[in-house]
Amino acid sequence: MKMNLKNIVKKLASDKCTKEEISFLETYLKSNELEELEKLIHDTWNSDAIKNISKHKEDHIWLQIQSKILEKGFNKNNQLIKRYKNKKRYALLKYAAIFIGITLSSVVFYKYTNKVEPTINQVTIEFDDGTTKIIRQTTQQFMINADGTIIAQQKEDKLLYNDIENDVSNEKLVFNTLRVPYGKKFQVVLSDGSQVYLNSGSSLKYPVKFIKGNSREVFLEGEGYFTVAKNKNDFFIVNTNDISTKVFGTQFNISSYDNEASIKVVLVEGSVSVYKTMNADDDDLQNNLKPNQIASYVKAEQKINTDQVDISSHIAWIDGVLLFKNENFNTIIRKLERHYDVSIVNKNTKLKNERFTGRFEIENIDEVLNTFKRTITFSYKKDKNNIIINP
Repeated sequence: MKMNLKNIVKKLASDKCTKEEISFLETYLKSNELEELEKLIHDTWNSDAIKNISKHKEDHIWLQIQSKILEKGFNKNNQLIKRYKNKKRYALLKYAAIFIGITLSSVVFYKYTNKVEPTINQVTIEFDDGTTKIIRQTTQQFMINADGTIIAQQKEDKLLYNDIENDVSNEKLVFNTLRVPYGKKFQVVLSDGSQVYLNSGSSLKYPVKFIKGNSREVFLEGEGYFTVAKNKNDFFIVNTNDISTKVFGTQFNISSYDNEASIKVVLVEGSVSVYKTMNADDDDLQNNLKPNQIASYVKAEQKINTDQVDISSHIAWIDGVLLFKNENFNTIIRKLERHYDVSIVNKNTKLKNERFTGRFEIENIDEVLNTFKRTITFSYKKDKNNIIINP
């Protein structure tokens, strides 16, 4: 599928759209939200292109737009009725609505309206030009770049780049950055088919399209589980602060949070090479992992240690499970904060270095804390998302 919305709009106005393009417009309108409708109609209805619109091409698309307007409650806006009262202007309104419906999700209009939505506790995507769009995990829509090219498709909590045959240049890397806040998780399928599952409080910077013959590099902050598509010619490299992980095709988990003392790479299957980014060209300084091994980069020591590990506690989060195996309470607190989107202050010094083993799947934060209380006595106070643990 290779579609450019701006080109389709031009073709629609001159009655040159193909059946495939008309079908695409209908699909697009079903899956994308209408916003700032009145302002954009007012700004576009005088366009010369609108005057040439062919009515028989517009009718079945307009029915979908009209239903979306009713869903949004725009039928209650008397200004719209008054402004476009005469028949000629109403026809222009219909085309303007088509124009808006098929371009509104693009970065161009998002930037043009200067309306910045609050992004607190929202999954967001930042485009190459710096504009940011909120991703609501219950919707399905197409992601459009500044020139109107479709670059990805969202299916609820997953963003797919590999299903789109786009026109993004193969000569220059164009990056998007996906950010996942505390309390949420999100998946992205990259253009080569590699899958990344991002944990709470994480971000991934990646190319919209990889360049054939070059390394496939992405940049991670936080935690991600990678299933990398095999490519014997082009390495896949994950960069995380001071260290990098290089693979051809495999499954592994990387945890690289700023508030943790170490960066951890756990190999599930295949093989990976973990090294300090500054030593990328020195094979002797690279640590090769086998399945069920962990590479830990201790930030204070700037040293990578390799060891055998039970991988279950490192990858349980993918299934929404909190699994602790002999972990100290301070480390557990940080995981609880990310998972439940809460802030926890521990004023009980006895708890600081206590170690716990436990598994939680559907429990809320109160149920988790009360479970810990059965092992060691403490109290806590909760005010919305803020929790204070006392002796």
